[in-house]
This record gives sequence, structure tokens and C-alpha cells, in this order.
Amino acid sequence: MHKLFGIIGKVPEVKMIFLGDYIDRGPQSIETIIYLLCLKVKYRDRIFLLRGNHETPAVNRIYGFYNECALKYGVGLWWDFQSFFNRMPMAGLISKRVLCMHGGLSPHLTSLEQIRQIKRPCEPLDRGLLIDLVWSDPTNKGDGWFYSPRGLSYSFGKGALLAACKLLKIDLVIRAHQVVQDGYELMVGEKLITIFSAPNYAGQFNNAGAVVCIDDDLQVTFQQLRVPPGPTCVRSCPEVACAPGQALTLPQIKQVASTSQAKTVVSSASEMKEGEKDQKEENKKEEEREGKKENGSKDTEKKDEEKKNEDEKGKRNEEKSTEK
Repeated sequence: MHKLFGIIGKVPEVKMIFLGDYIDRGPQSIETIIYLLCLKVKYRDRIFLLRGNHETPAVNRIYGFYNECALKYGVGLWWDFQSFFNRMPMAGLISKRVLCMHGGLSPHLTSLEQIRQIKRPCEPLDRGLLIDLVWSDPTNKGDGWFYSPRGLSYSFGKGALLAACKLLKIDLVIRAHQVVQDGYELMVGEKLITIFSAPNYAGQFNNAGAVVCIDDDLQVTFQQLRVPPGPTCVRSCPEVACAPGQALTLPQIKQVASTSQAKTVVSSASEMKEGEKDQKEENKKEEEREGKKENGSKDTEKKDEEKKNEDEKGKRNEEKSTEK
């Protein structure tokens, strides 16, 4: 990330919009998202963070973020992050002409006002506009809308993209969500750009990372970042084994959920129950600790009182002996 900042410039000199998936991409997900949040707090009008599909509990519970939080700081931090993710914006608009999101377009999207009217906090479920904005993909296998091979959301072709640009009165769509070999890929006469900023992704692809640079005249250029491939600790995860431009499907996600070491499940409801159970256990332990402290304090007070009474009794006996 620091290398990317060195290439494209530093805030507050430039404005930056990030397209999601800040976590589950390595062993320092917590540090990455916290670093970006610090930048957002300091430069709130220069840094913009959009939500990706990994900023949802059903996904980041599986791919490492849950375990990282639990091991480093406890499960409570993971729940705090979910609360934050539910408040993240789903899309961004640059100069009223460039629409940015993590996933892609939606057949339900007929007006940009629909995005503005999304009430937050919100959690994408399994269908609808919210899911499409973080999960859909472009395809060159047709012109219209197709069910996504991922198992949820849609794939959209050239015709669907051009129709959406005309309907929404935009010139360009910029999205992420897929590994591309050069770090960026243009489609449909430069109407759509896929951007991927992590070079040598997962230690398996010798891909470049890239960022999109847009000037005041909306002219687009790209800055690439390459790192020499080397030994990398690769997570045992089917998503890593996907070819560039592809990603894990929903059935694969469910399979990972049932076979992963964490033995987690995709269902958000199940996750909520597990989280509530963990929280109750922590609360119970805390109450027991407080109870022990309170009982210990009472025992100490009782002993002090008994000692005081014994001292007073001894003093009275001593006074009586003196009088005699």
C-alpha cells in the first residue's frame, strides 16, 4: 500500500477512492483496514472507502479475518468491524460521470437515486441491488443479463452495460472484484474498467497491481506496480486457486464453510447465534470475575470488622483489669 501511495501521490495532495476488499487478502488485514480508517478520519474529504463483498460476515468469516481478529484481539473486534462494514457506502460517483463500485451493475438499477436512498446500516443478503453492487461481473459472452456462474447475482454483457450508461447518464464504470493480469482491463470501448491493486496476488499469479488516475478533465491513465515473485505463504483456500479474472462461486463458498478448519457456516443467522453465544460466555466469565472480586472484598471487610471487635474487646478487658 505504501508503494502504491508512492506511485500515485499522497493525501491530501490527491483524492483517493478505494473499491473494497480490504481484508482477507493477507495476514495483516486488521492493520490494513485500520490504516485506511485513520486516513479517512484525518482526511475525511479526500479518502473514500467503498464496500466490497469481503466486507460482509458471510465471506470474511471464512477467509481469515474472523480468525485473525479472534487470535489477536478477541471475537468482539470482529463484531465491531461488521457493524462498521454495514455502514460503508456501496458506490461512488466522480464528477457525475464516473460510477465506481466493487462488483458491478444491477438489472434493478434504473436511477442513481436508488443508490443514494440505500439506508445504512445494511447487510447484503442473497439477491437484489445491494448484492449486485458487490458481486456482479461483466462478461464478453453475450449482450444482456445472465445468471452468474458464482451462484449469486448476475453477469452483464456489452448491451446491458451500454444501456445502463445511457440510462444513468454516465460515461464510465470502474469496478474491482476480479484478478486481471495487468492490474487493469478495459472493456466495451473503454466504458468499463476492472482494476485490481494487489500485485502477485496470493503468491500464485505474476500479475501487476494497478490504480486508475483521473484528472480534472476526466482523462484516464493507469499506474502499475509489480513485485518480484518469491516464496509466499499461501492460504489453503479455493479462491486462491481460481484463474485470473475468476473468483469463488457461492457453492464453493458453502463447501469451504463446511470443510474449513474453522468449521464455520455461511448463514449470517448462524453467525449471529454463535457470536451471541460467545458474547454471553464472555459476559458470564466477567460476572464470575466481578463476583469473586466482590466476595473477596466482603471477606476482607468481614475480617477487618472481626479484628476491630476483638481489639475493642481486649481493650475493655484491659481497662477493667486496671480498675481492679
